[in-house]
Amino acid sequence: MIKSVKWICGIAAVIVFSTNIFAEETIRLTNGEWPPFLSKDLKHGGVVSRIVKESFSLEGLKVEYGYFPWQRAYDFALHGDWDGTVVWFYTEERSKHFIYSDTVFESKGVFFYLKEHPFDWNTLEDLKGKTIGAVSGYSNGKTIDEAEKSGILMLEKVPLEQNNFKKLLTKRIELFTSDLDVGYRILNLHFKPEEIQRITHHPKSHYTQSMHLLLSKKVNHNQILMKNFNKGLIRLKASGKYDLYFKESRKGMYLK
Repeated sequence: MIKSVKWICGIAAVIVFSTNIFAEETIRLTNGEWPPFLSKDLKHGGVVSRIVKESFSLEGLKVEYGYFPWQRAYDFALHGDWDGTVVWFYTEERSKHFIYSDTVFESKGVFFYLKEHPFDWNTLEDLKGKTIGAVSGYSNGKTIDEAEKSGILMLEKVPLEQNNFKKLLTKRIELFTSDLDVGYRILNLHFKPEEIQRITHHPKSHYTQSMHLLLSKKVNHNQILMKNFNKGLIRLKASGKYDLYFKESRKGMYLK
């Protein structure tokens, strides 16, 4: 229970409200294009858009998304024109201006491989001598980037993710390093079901990046709204729907 004091016509009025006072309020969040997590062209706006919206919904709150280029999406929330923005990793600079949620999801770097050629790894030593595909111009996470720079690993790079999966299917590479969910999106977009069935990923991640909902510190009561969101996120995970939505996304069920 929170109390605030307002002066109305020279008279102090004490307003008492609880954390569910916003039950009829609509939270306005900026969004962007990062499929399969976020996109106006995906069902539910992508798996992460759905998770954020349903976490608020479990606490009686509605969400309105506005889709913008990323810099505009950030700036609109930064200045309080919109209540917040989804989703971002932590930096000290951002934390000066935004309230961070609990982790909404983790972006994970994994190795894809053919089921007919079982693969396991624990350390970089296990990867020596493997032909590993990657995408030109992208970081593969600190562990793999540093191993490549030091010569421990050799990466064969091509411009597009789908080209690496083609090379994997024709056995021109043994492994392909990619974000877990982005990799399955590419498979569902560009490959036949029988080809997808031949491919899997190793459960061990070589990098993880926590991603968060940000609510602007310039918007009144966002501290309370964030508490509601975090409670809803816990409830969504406990219900089993959180994991279900990611499984659906990886099967291509959010493609229109």
